[in-house]
Amino acid sequence: MLNPALAYMVLVTEFASKIDGLWAFEVAIRAQIEGVAKTDWFDPSLSHLENKTRKKQLGGFLFFSRDLLREFEILGMAKTLEDVLVEATGLGLPSFDIWAGDDLNLPYHHEMRCVRSLANVIKHSASRIVAGGGPACQFLIERAGFKPDTEIAYIGFDLEKALYQTYVFLDALSGHLTGVSVEPPLSDLEADFERFKTGVVSWFLKG
Repeated sequence: MLNPALAYMVLVTEFASKIDGLWAFEVAIRAQIEGVAKTDWFDPSLSHLENKTRKKQLGGFLFFSRDLLREFEILGMAKTLEDVLVEATGLGLPSFDIWAGDDLNLPYHHEMRCVRSLANVIKHSASRIVAGGGPACQFLIERAGFKPDTEIAYIGFDLEKALYQTYVFLDALSGHLTGVSVEPPLSDLEADFERFKTGVVSWFLKG
C-alpha cells in the first residue's frame, strides 16, 4: 500500500478532476440552454397555430434539456463516489459503506446518500420517487422528506451546491480512508462555498 499522504493525493486527484469537469460541463451547457431560451419563437409570417406549435417545441426542448442536464450531473456525482471507492480498494485501503459510518461525522454524508439514491432512481425507477420503488426511493421518502410520486425533474436541487458538497464529502472520506488529517470546511459555509468556486471554475469559463 502507498504511504498515507500519497494515497490521499491519488484519491483527491481521482475525484477533483471529475468534479471540476462536472462543474465546467454544467456551466457551459446551461449557458447554451439559456441562450436558446432567448430565441424568439414568434414569426409574423406564420399562422397562429404554427406559432403555437413553435412555442411548444421550444418550451419542450428547454424543459427536456434542463432535466437531462440535472440527471447527468447527479449521475456524474454518484459515479465519482463509486470511482473513488474503487480506487481506494485498488490502493489496499479499507472499504467504505455509504449507508454506514454515521459515527465518523463526515461532512455532507446525508447529502451524498441523497445523491446516490437519486442516481439509482434515475437509473431504475424512471426518474420518479415512488413508494415501494426499492431502497433508494424508500430512503428519499423516509429520510430525505420527498413525497411519493415525485419526479426528479420537479425537485428543488442546487447543482452547484451539490457539487461542492460532493467535493467536501469525498475529501473528508479520502482523509478517513488514508488516515490523513484533512482541513474541515470553514464554519461560514457560504464563504467556504465561494472559496470552492474560485478554485473549481475553469479559466476558460471566466470572463
